Amino acid sequence: MDPVQLDRRAGDPAHVGTTHASIRRAAVRATQAYSTQDTQPWRIVVRADGCEFHEDPARWLPAQDPVGRSLTLSIGCALLNSRSSLDADGVPYRVLRIPDPSRPHHLATLTTDGVAPHGAARENDPRLAELGRHDAVRRAIDPALERIIRPTEIELLSEAVTTAGAVLHRAAADVVVVCTTDNRVVDWLVAGEAVQRLILEAATHELAVAEVVGHLEQPANRERLRQRLRVRHHPQAVLRLGGAAARVRGRRRPLADLLVAAPQDG
Repeated sequence: MDPVQLDRRAGDPAHVGTTHASIRRAAVRATQAYSTQDTQPWRIVVRADGCEFHEDPARWLPAQDPVGRSLTLSIGCALLNSRSSLDADGVPYRVLRIPDPSRPHHLATLTTDGVAPHGAARENDPRLAELGRHDAVRRAIDPALERIIRPTEIELLSEAVTTAGAVLHRAAADVVVVCTTDNRVVDWLVAGEAVQRLILEAATHELAVAEVVGHLEQPANRERLRQRLRVRHHPQAVLRLGGAAARVRGRRRPLADLLVAAPQDG
């Protein structure tokens, strides 16, 4: 990237215009993320200096997700996709997870405000930037394609999950479990970031990822899985890996239902 561009300040109109375009791209990319049971339960507020990630209660499935764990995990997936987009564009940012506990639907904020290009607050990640340059659309697993998941691929996926702040365990030849060391709301959010990072990493190896439904909806199920894996970590997502099909899993909801422009001051 042009070092002169990196040295521009927020007052430079060219820099501001580039950043605004990057924020919009990041918001759109968020809508292409994985979500549990394809609920796409997010409302993304697009601001001049970043994006806010809110859960959409109308998309919540309380019978299957009584405490909103899966809902929060899905928001984490959208957050990671936005981060990958900003990293790909070289835009410095910081992440505020659970920024206001008094507003439980507001789960995260990405902001470029006050983040200098070379400042300590920047969270830009070279590998995430590389993943952000790839197509974000998800592919389904091709059931007709026999695909052995190699140990080296599991190692790379495990590294991706660890980098996102979670832990990966292998439950079967083609099944992995994303876990966290704790089980708070912020951990569910981080688990979502880890799941999405795994999905992006898997795609670079022509692997698709599918949700294994029915394992984690109830605490008793999670505890049984925890005992089966013989770990102290908290299982947050069970995912099956397989060869990628040509078919694309597209966005089901229109952008107008997902993106909200922040009100202008004054």
